[in-house]
Amino acid sequence: LKIGCGPLTTRTLIQPVLAEVLQSIPNLRCEIVVMAAKEPMKMLAGGEIDVFVGDLTHTSATDQVDVEIQVLKKQPVIFVARNDHALHKGGPYSISDVFEFPFASPFLHRHWRMSLTQALGGTEEAVRKVDALPQVQCDDYAMGQLKKVRMNADLMWNICAARQVNQCTPALMAFWKGLLRMNAAKEEISKQAPVLVSGHVSHPVT
Repeated sequence: LKIGCGPLTTRTLIQPVLAEVLQSIPNLRCEIVVMAAKEPMKMLAGGEIDVFVGDLTHTSATDQVDVEIQVLKKQPVIFVARNDHALHKGGPYSISDVFEFPFASPFLHRHWRMSLTQALGGTEEAVRKVDALPQVQCDDYAMGQLKKVRMNADLMWNICAARQVNQCTPALMAFWKGLLRMNAAKEEISKQAPVLVSGHVSHPVT
């Protein structure tokens, strides 16, 4: 089983679902390709991966690829900083406030650069500011002790799962059904007692 995923789904989705699959298929051989800059739809079409889990907002049109896509959950973009950061002394903050500080994030696709530019007002100054981001690029979001910054508005992103419809191996279907079960369980929990689930994590760094 070849799984492609964004850097922010490895621990939240891939790890628990794969652990469940391994209980039923203990001899499973699995390759996980963590990527932020590649085109997952092209990789699916070319057979490089069997399934992709991550943000598909930035991808090109899928009409030439026979795939099934499930939107698992819309997530808020959250901003975090170290515990003693100046951003924790006040708030809630605007996105413009946050970008007054040096910034670390995963790879920023064109879609996210456009979204951030619009959130900053869509001006030429906003374009220049976003073009300079991030000062630190890291696709591993486990970057130590961090605390959520209080924001006055949310940006949203989509977590999706995609697979070729003509691929129905036992391992793939067990993984796919596991994803859908986990998503359904989280949706039920959200209805009963809404909780914040960490999503696309971005870090002011100084």
